[in-house]
Amino acid sequence: AVSVAMVAMSIAVAILAGSLYKMSKVDSKTLSNSALVMTGLIGALVAVSRTLSRDTKGMVKGAIALVIFSSAIKNLAKTVQILS
Repeated sequence: AVSVAMVAMSIAVAILAGSLYKMSKVDSKTLSNSALVMTGLIGALVAVSRTLSRDTKGMVKGAIALVIFSSAIKNLAKTVQILS
């Protein structure tokens, strides 16, 4: 169960890395605002993963939720890139 959660968390981190890569191609004015938002979202990701590490039963569900959450962030990054 823990290995499934670790794989799901690594997928979430990979998706976030892709989002940050897309954000790096955005205009500098828009990028500063977007970077602030991304920093907050990454902070939320860290907070959630710390909370999940306390409860191994809920860790798998939470890790899958993090994959969904990071996919939403990826879509947000794509939208910011389109709008800039």
